[in-house]
Amino acid sequence: MSSLFLKKSNLVPNYMIFIIPRWNDLLGTSFKGFYANRIVSKIHLDSVIMFSSLECAVTEKTGTSYFLFGCGLYFLKFELDNGTYILDQRELNGLLLSDFVYDYMATAPQVTLSDDDDVIINELGIKIPLDLSNKTVTKQTFIRGVLMRNIFVPYKEVILRMLEQGQKKESYDVDQTGFKLLSSHPSNYNRILLSEAFKFGNYAEYIKPTAGVSNIHFLADKILNEFFSPEDLTRISKSISSLKEILERVEVDTGFLFSMLETINKELPSK
Repeated sequence: MSSLFLKKSNLVPNYMIFIIPRWNDLLGTSFKGFYANRIVSKIHLDSVIMFSSLECAVTEKTGTSYFLFGCGLYFLKFELDNGTYILDQRELNGLLLSDFVYDYMATAPQVTLSDDDDVIINELGIKIPLDLSNKTVTKQTFIRGVLMRNIFVPYKEVILRMLEQGQKKESYDVDQTGFKLLSSHPSNYNRILLSEAFKFGNYAEYIKPTAGVSNIHFLADKILNEFFSPEDLTRISKSISSLKEILERVEVDTGFLFSMLETINKELPSK
């Protein structure tokens, strides 16, 4: 355990859709990066989307960090210095956010007003629970309209890419490839962190530089082993695998993405 380690909250089930519309806007950086030995001249989109299963807060002397685990995607549209337009993506199964970044996101200007603490839609982050059954019919109708206008229309492509990734047989296989964390932690700022197990697979394409993130390192195991017990890591892996199985079975009406919430919610382990 790290000498800086002070306190870890319990792993808490939290099934939700979590979206960061613009990763570099959230970090407050103008870093564009490189791709295929070319300079990235402009990033049009660098969204993060995750269907989460577990979350946890870890307090160190340097501050509090927030882990979110599930099935996710870092999706990009950008231009190279020679004018070439690129679509790229990286599969994720975890986010590691520093308290500064998390608080910055939580206090960003709202896009739409909501008096629900578990529904957040602002300029830097979107959090929607997959289970809305505890809401009144009136509230569900309101939330449905908000989702259609502010999420399912502007982020339709990102959501569909995520669902498409989830239905690939080889995706989100934690047992085979380990963890893939997008991090804003001060010691691993703006990096994707991978498990050592990923080295034994076909990882060459994944670790190639892409827009928006500074680099990709095989440090996920080191960090996770500092903060989580083997039992915790087994629980995390199982939760990701269970969510992956649900995504693999989901049939989504692309014309009415709200059905995605209803379909996935019916399959959740707590049901």
